[in-house]
Amino acid sequence: MRNRYLYFLRIVLILADLLMVNGCYWATYFLINTIWDKLRLETYLDFVSPYNLIWLVTAIIFRLYNDETVRKVERLMRATWKSVVALMVLFALYLFVTKNYALSRQFLIFLFTFLSVAFFISRFLITII
Repeated sequence: MRNRYLYFLRIVLILADLLMVNGCYWATYFLINTIWDKLRLETYLDFVSPYNLIWLVTAIIFRLYNDETVRKVERLMRATWKSVVALMVLFALYLFVTKNYALSRQFLIFLFTFLSVAFFISRFLITII
């Protein structure tokens, strides 16, 4: 029974995290676009794939969905925050190294803020349930 619960929890975590990562990206885009109204959708579509790839790589590196990580809430929290911080750093580094300055600083600040808040709320709800 416990294995089924852990398997279900892993699937829920993976799907919820992918929804949050992409939801935060698009919520930030639409928020910034309503404020400045000069963003080009094509520019932001170009960065969705690297952004998701970086998230998947950080989740794999920090074993976010591993059995041992999911079993203990403390390990899950630690791995989550490591992955989120690594996503922020690596995505900013990716933009710097490739010299893609198309994304605005305001976009990145809002994106990283939304990500932090979303993951905090998500993991807080998981500990309650």
